[in-house]
Amino acid sequence: MSADPKGLGAVFDAHTDAEFKTRDIEATMATMSDRPHVTHVPTMTGGSGREAVRRFYETWFIGHWAEDTVVTPISRTVGDTQVVDEVMISFTHNCEMPALLPGVKPTGRKVTIPFVVVVGFENGKIAFERIYWDQASMLTQLGMFDASRLPVSGADQAARLLDPSLPSNTLPSCFYQDPCDAERSCFSTPAAVPPASRSALLTPASAQSRTARLPAGVCRRRSKRAE
Repeated sequence: MSADPKGLGAVFDAHTDAEFKTRDIEATMATMSDRPHVTHVPTMTGGSGREAVRRFYETWFIGHWAEDTVVTPISRTVGDTQVVDEVMISFTHNCEMPALLPGVKPTGRKVTIPFVVVVGFENGKIAFERIYWDQASMLTQLGMFDASRLPVSGADQAARLLDPSLPSNTLPSCFYQDPCDAERSCFSTPAAVPPASRSALLTPASAQSRTARLPAGVCRRRSKRAE
């Protein structure tokens, strides 16, 4: 752990203890500034302003975790006004978890997934939290994604994070090929989805822009060759 002369890490530890161990909304809010904001990036859940954050914790977060939830620290980086925690969270999805899985009914499946939490401070209190995780991996572990058809991973990503000696580059080889190459691309199916719709769904906007700037006919030539 990094040196922490201002004790910011201790403040955040008290915050998470109140969230997960004692489930005490008053103790949770006592660690926060006058105008905090919280953002769970993949699901856009959270709140801005003290009342909105309090309402979020009461309604969506505190008490909405499985009893077997375990939070395991991996690393902590401390700066003058921020703490960044890398943690591993595991739980059995046996209750509704609206902050992480809004609208998803309990599946009874086990999830183990890395989280990164960026915490900002003002005058020794938590001013913001930004929480990141791989939602595709979580949905894969819950049986909602078919990982064999998409470039995503399940609990194996957590295992490899904890043990870097485990194999890398284990996704199907076609995911590492040029998406314009219809002979080798994993995205040449399924037929039930129109090609134009598949392209829009599977290609990020930035990648679409890059493709649009390729010399005219590049992808078309490759597709014709594959036909």
